[in-house]
Amino acid sequence: MPKISVIMPVYNGEEFLRETMDSILNQTFSDFEFIIINDASKDSTEDIIKSYGDDRIVYLINEQSLGVAGSLNRGLEVAKGEYIARIDADDIAFPERFEKQVKYMDEHKDCIMCGSNTILFGAQQGRTYVPCSDAEIRANLLFASPFTHPTVMMRRSFVEEHNLGYNLECEGFEDYNMWFDFAKVGKGSFYNFQEPLLRYRIHPHQVTQKPLSPERKEAEKQLRLRVVEYLTGEKDERVPEILSRKDDLKYDMIVDLYDACRDLLKKCDVKYHSLIISAVSAIGTRAYGSISGRMLLNLLKNYNDICARSFEQKAHISIMILKKAFAGTKTKILEKISQIKNRVRLRNKEFTIISNNCWGGLISQKYGLPYRSPTCGLLICGSDYIKFCANIKHYLAQELEFIEFSEGKYSKGFEGMNFPVAKLDDIEVYFMHYHSKEEAAEKWNRRAKRINWNNMVYKISERETFTQEDMRNFAELPLENKLIFASQKYTDDTVVIDNINTYVGDETPVIEKYFDEAKYFNRLKSGR
Repeated sequence: MPKISVIMPVYNGEEFLRETMDSILNQTFSDFEFIIINDASKDSTEDIIKSYGDDRIVYLINEQSLGVAGSLNRGLEVAKGEYIARIDADDIAFPERFEKQVKYMDEHKDCIMCGSNTILFGAQQGRTYVPCSDAEIRANLLFASPFTHPTVMMRRSFVEEHNLGYNLECEGFEDYNMWFDFAKVGKGSFYNFQEPLLRYRIHPHQVTQKPLSPERKEAEKQLRLRVVEYLTGEKDERVPEILSRKDDLKYDMIVDLYDACRDLLKKCDVKYHSLIISAVSAIGTRAYGSISGRMLLNLLKNYNDICARSFEQKAHISIMILKKAFAGTKTKILEKISQIKNRVRLRNKEFTIISNNCWGGLISQKYGLPYRSPTCGLLICGSDYIKFCANIKHYLAQELEFIEFSEGKYSKGFEGMNFPVAKLDDIEVYFMHYHSKEEAAEKWNRRAKRINWNNMVYKISERETFTQEDMRNFAELPLENKLIFASQKYTDDTVVIDNINTYVGDETPVIEKYFDEAKYFNRLKSGR
């Protein structure tokens, strides 16, 4: 009976297969069988395998593809070794890998599985840092797989005694699920070598580089929920739910994660406390770059038991806060310098822009001018805007009557959003960049009083809610200084911008390519 059964599934692996096989067959420890499962490959994988005359190779062929989990289970069924080792068909084992792992397993009879760190190569360079002790590994099951799959060596007697295997419903994280199955048995210990024993190749075609499907994310969340129950004896969905979105954590989610962590610590074994805190803190730290310095200060004040347990952590957050404060000041200074440069060209600084969207407000920001129009930071859509421009003094004399967002006739165009919406007589105003009805009403009324009726521009863009009929109706309004941005000419002085009706978001950078607003407003002042 061989000491080790090495299991390697392969599917269309011709590119890297020979390197992997050489790294196994040239191990300093040679008492093993090398079980290779060809998962119905369509390339030259079989030819490469058969080119080796080594009698340690046990070659199995799947007539139809079984996937990674199915192929691994087939390997487990035929394995004869005292230990089972894993390798993937694109990685390279260091020559002493088996020798070191067998020595450890022989000397530590309670160890049911050991793995190691790895050196990353290929599309990404670096190394991994996996948890090493048994307690670290069990605590880290909550956050991610604590083993790098192709580095593991497990005790076959433990696998067979507890009827363990790879779950076919967990394709893509079959290893993570199996490690939890090992852990919940409650016997034996885990170990990871700190030193790397394998070179782990990163390339675009490997399974771990593919985007996670919603189904896969949900399955991993359910696995973490079972880990929480294993650690605490209770089900608590908060941590698994937050971890399922850990790549896009916002401030409120970090707060929820830290609160859930505190509750978790009250229920689990004290030997896991520092390990769970370290893992949670590391996840939160990765999101610190996307939140403000004030938010970081609040975390430091309210959650220093999680995010600032050491002097180094506290110093790191303090430095980030200072950098953000400096960056914010620097940004404001640069904006001010840009405004000063822009204002040098602008002689007419007293104009009012009535705009269907945010363009007028953005022009005021660009030149550092006060908002002299109530239409800054909002939308007036379709035919409502034509009515507003045609009879502006009438509408400005009306009181804003706020309605539910869902009641707005254009609200379906803003799916997933929510902001104040108000009626003015028979038209609607969408206060897209306002937080409350009170703020919207106060700024609308205050800015309406600043209108310069003698230096006024009415602007429209052929976008989103505007039909060609709306554009023609606007063009026919008996108003001076109509400014039209459109994909076709509606008046002789229309600024034609190709496909403007397809743009989404801030239109200012697009308009700047076709229109010099400083020259335009200066001409208004001169009367030419």
